[in-house]
Amino acid sequence: GLFDRSHNTVYVNENDTCHIAPSASMKESLVRINGESGLMVEEGVTIRNTSFQIDSQSKVIVESGASLDNVDICVWNHSVLVIGKDNRIAGVNFVVEKGEVQIAHDNYMSNGDRADKPSVIVSDGTLTIGDHNNLKNTFWIRFGGTVSIGKYNCINEGSEIRCDESVTIGSYNMISYHCDIWDTNTHCDYSSEEKKEMYEKDFPRIGLERKKPKTKPIAIGDANWMGKYACVLKGSQIGNEVTIGTRAIVSNASVEDGMTVVSPKGETKKPVVN
Repeated sequence: GLFDRSHNTVYVNENDTCHIAPSASMKESLVRINGESGLMVEEGVTIRNTSFQIDSQSKVIVESGASLDNVDICVWNHSVLVIGKDNRIAGVNFVVEKGEVQIAHDNYMSNGDRADKPSVIVSDGTLTIGDHNNLKNTFWIRFGGTVSIGKYNCINEGSEIRCDESVTIGSYNMISYHCDIWDTNTHCDYSSEEKKEMYEKDFPRIGLERKKPKTKPIAIGDANWMGKYACVLKGSQIGNEVTIGTRAIVSNASVEDGMTVVSPKGETKKPVVN
């Protein structure tokens, strides 16, 4: 263990690596590395009040010019997290197990105006984020699911992307507050006897999944807008320049370019031109 004047504590075991570039700044942070794992922090990175726990042949790379503030990172079980150049990340939790997260350059990821931290949870899956996104949402990826985000998207506080198969979001999209994009039922249907056995065995945790729920891929194109509390559910294909109104639901349906979804029933109409 190492405790320095910047109030950092660093634990690195044999066969592990921790490289922090001379021009990087780290203060009031914790690093724990174990199990043939590694952390690389490049030139010009700024890290404050952040914890790294890296284990079981995993690695974290923070590229030049990035900034981390009040971030918790747990990466383990043969996993990779790459935070690209000039990203600004504040108030976010990362938990990556048997997965890979690649974040390109010049993104903003934060908790916005919420007190609680959004989470990036990848448990056997892949998350790829392009450049110049402003993301304040939660990601939850399981069962080998893949999520791909393009560039110049905004996803606001309280929104959640849940993926057990595939979610693709293009570029220049505005996704409002408390929106849900789920390609999965999230839970399977179990008999009463199965639930009894599972719940008693897992207690106090209730509702853990033994197998993959029903899923169907979601694809969202470019330059779309989703209103507050809107939902896009499994099997949905959203074109370009689509408006999904407040509290509207799209489920297992295709919405053509330029259409507007106007009700919880998922009804659509062509745009009105004045």
